[in-house]
Amino acid sequence: MSSDYEIIALLSAILKYFHQIGGPILMIIGSVSCIFNLCVFGRKSLRKNPCTIYLIATNINGLLLIYTSTLYMTLAFGYSIDPTAYNVVFCRFRFYTMFLFEILSPCYIILASIDRVLITSQSALTRRKSTNRLAYVSITIVTIFWSIVHCHSFIFMNLVSFAPGFSACFFQPASYLLVMSYYPLVVKVFLIPCLMITFGLYTVRNIRKVNKTAPTLLIHSATTANGNSRIVRSKDQQLIKILLMDITVYIVFNLIQSVIVIYQQIGQNQPHTILQSQIGGFIFILALTCSPIPFYIGCYTNLIVSKTFRQEMKNILMLR
Repeated sequence: MSSDYEIIALLSAILKYFHQIGGPILMIIGSVSCIFNLCVFGRKSLRKNPCTIYLIATNINGLLLIYTSTLYMTLAFGYSIDPTAYNVVFCRFRFYTMFLFEILSPCYIILASIDRVLITSQSALTRRKSTNRLAYVSITIVTIFWSIVHCHSFIFMNLVSFAPGFSACFFQPASYLLVMSYYPLVVKVFLIPCLMITFGLYTVRNIRKVNKTAPTLLIHSATTANGNSRIVRSKDQQLIKILLMDITVYIVFNLIQSVIVIYQQIGQNQPHTILQSQIGGFIFILALTCSPIPFYIGCYTNLIVSKTFRQEMKNILMLR
């Protein structure tokens, strides 16, 4: 029994130092990545592309995620500063922002994937549906939808006393806990990855079909002022590479958390020892902390896959 408590103490220490050291590092890496992405995608040569608008929205949301969810995890588990444990307003706001910002970034990526499906279509009519106006409208609708859907956090999240002098922000009532335990399984484990994979593969299929028939069909109907539509085609291809990399990184990181969530759902009705519960909580917290990483490293993966992104980054660093 004493060895169990020693293991529990060790896990607590690892969790503490991981967030004390890794939390600030992750926030710095993520902030630099999102800011540089916004600088590159906001440049005149790129910002008029509908896909770029979705990527800008993704990185803005990434910054919000860093300074809400990741900051909270760092303070709570690394420095034992947890205002949600004694303030119901913080409690509800913390979970609302966590639910909202974690879902918006992958949804924006899905919208960008749909845009790439449109732009790579062999039908000129379909390609013309890829517009900036559609991008702004889609982002607005998706943001409003999820903002309303997650308002349940302001109603059902509450401070729960687990022991004398110890309370925590938790789900109430029990039926709400049951619903929210299946929420990540349905939405984050199955729905979002399936949509990303579907539209990503659809885009790849369109590119292969176009390359076999008429490569010029990849050219967007809009051209530059001097009539050089080849530039538009090149940038579309670069954005496709960036998007496919974003999808791949998200799926890889999401797979780890998906396995944990599925395992917890399967074993939630089985009896657990204190040590098993602590190990499960330890793994889940680490997975939750690391789950936003795909949106914190986008700049670095973009530098790897996109020549256009590297050139624009060089121009920014050289103040051109």
